[in-house]
Order: sequence, then structure tokens, then C-alpha cells
Amino acid sequence: QLDIDKIISLCEELPIINQYILSYLLDFIDKILENQKDNKMDEDSLATVFAPNILRSPDSDVLRDSEIVKKVVLVIIQN
Repeated sequence: QLDIDKIISLCEELPIINQYILSYLLDFIDKILENQKDNKMDEDSLATVFAPNILRSPDSDVLRDSEIVKKVVLVIIQN
């Protein structure tokens, strides 16, 4: 189980420019979700697509970490 409050808290600890970029990206994702009936992209699909670009470490194994990263990004999208 992911700790939603912890994820939100960590986002708030990002440098301010990163917070702005994340906010902008989440606004963009919201616009995509507004048209989900036409584009067939729900929150889960968008988390899958954007997760590797939003949250990654240079040391991580993208394939190994992909599911947990997707879950974290899904929480961010939903909140």
C-alpha cells in the first residue's frame, strides 16, 4: 500500500521549479483526461505512459521498477 500523504509531501519538497513543471504536466494530463471518452486514455494508461518520464533514477532498472513507479505516478495524478 502506498502512503498517499508521503507521496504528496515528497512532491512538496521538490525544488520550486520542479514543482512548477510537475504542476504544468499534471494540468496537461487533466486536459487529456477531460477527453478520455474520445482518446481512451484513463488515469491508469496515462500513469503507464508518463511514469518513466516523471519519476526515475539514473541508477534504477526501468523494467524492474516500472510497476511501483507507475503506482506512485497514478497516486500523483489522482491527487
